[in-house]
Formats: sequence, C-alpha cells, structure tokens
Amino acid sequence: MMKELKFSLCLDPVFTDYDYYDRVRIAAELGFDGIELWDISQLDVTKLRNVCETSGIRVANYNCLDAWEQNMSLPFGQIKKTVQESLKKGKELDARNMLVLAGMAEGRGSNPKNILISNLSRIGELSAKEEIHVNLEPLNTLVEHKGYTLDSSADGYEIIKCADCPWIGLVYDIYHMQIMEGNIISNLTRNISLTGHIHTAGCPGRHEHFLGENDYPNILAAAACADYDGYIGLEYFPTYDSRKSASDVLNYLKTYPERI
Repeated sequence: MMKELKFSLCLDPVFTDYDYYDRVRIAAELGFDGIELWDISQLDVTKLRNVCETSGIRVANYNCLDAWEQNMSLPFGQIKKTVQESLKKGKELDARNMLVLAGMAEGRGSNPKNILISNLSRIGELSAKEEIHVNLEPLNTLVEHKGYTLDSSADGYEIIKCADCPWIGLVYDIYHMQIMEGNIISNLTRNISLTGHIHTAGCPGRHEHFLGENDYPNILAAAACADYDGYIGLEYFPTYDSRKSASDVLNYLKTYPERI
C-alpha cells in the first residue's frame, strides 16, 4: 500500500510578523505535519517542543548548530562537540532529522569525498544513540552557492552509500537539483532508500511551487509510489501573504494522488 506523504514547512521565510512559537501554531492550523528550522540556537527548546506537542505537529528537520562553519569537510575533532550538542537539542525537540552541510571547496584537497564519508560514518554512531537521522545536503553552485563542495546528487548518494549507516541520508532538494541536473524523478526514485529528507521550492526563484518549471504533483506521486516515508519540506520564499501562500502551496502539493 502506498504511503501517504507528510509535509513540513520551513518557518524562517514565513509568518515573519510572529515569533517562532506562533509560527508553529499557524503551520499546524494550515494542516502541516511538521516544521523546519534553520537555527535553533536562540530558541527555548523545551517551550518549542511543548508548543509542537500541543499543536499536534513535529520538528521534521533542523540545521546543525553553526552549520556553515561546523561543516562536514572539517576534521572530525573540530566538529564532534557541535554535532553532539546539536543532536542533544534535537532529542529534546523530538526531532526526526538534522541537516548538515558539506562546506566550501576551497582548500579541501583533491578528494573531499573521503573526509565526508569518514565524518558521516562516525556521526552515524552518535545519531543512532539519539535516534535522529542526519542528512547531508547538496546545493546548487550556479545561482546561490558558488564554491560549495557538493552540488551533485550522484556524488551525494555515493557518499551516503559509502558511509553505510541507516541513520545517515541525503537531503534531496528539488530546487537545487533542478538547477544543477534536472532528471528529478529518476534521480530521486532510484535512490529513495538513501533519501532522508526532501526539500522543495519553485524553480527558478525559490518561490511558490506552482510558479516554477517543475510539475510537483507528478514528482511527489513518483516519490509516494517509490515508498518514500520521510517528510516533504517546503523551503521557499512566498511572493504574497505567507499564510495564504503556504495554504495554497500545500493544497497544490496534496493533489499528488490524482497523478497515481
């Protein structure tokens, strides 16, 4: 039986007239299953968890603390403490996923994959103890993130395979990968077991999904048929009132069963 997809909303670009706790409540009212956060360092994690539990919504994904500076291309000894602290906060939040970044390519040597594989393998042991999935995200290097180490889903999935840990996966960001390589459905579905989280936004522009070039209901139908069991994260910048925009986008994405 096909799994029903779950949807999470990144709170940082939306409902900006409200604090994060009220943003959680709004996301729940709109019908989202989860929320996402870029920076949890300034939040009261106990209060946030209580608000989530009261609202019937979960922290689907959050970024590792200081994710750009404490990236996965650094020696493990330099990042271990931050990763442990981040996982501890995620446990307190009852979060499902933590996102980590590969860092910038400058000064990384001729084969940056090796250190990424080594670090993720060791982090897998830490994440297993806290029961939080850790997912590495490739980004586009043509528009926003020039010089980023990892801009290919093929390379990303190879790294995850080599890390060989059930608690380590890839964030497949459809917006970023549409810019870099296209072929979204094939690249995603044939690696669905290695995909820990999916990010979405309209491309180009990173705005509402129905304003871009991707047929999102068709993509999500393919992911559902491939038995994807994680969250579909909406990480985008609204072009109009964000409460109405988020509702419109969610309703649009939830038409995916019509494509099956």
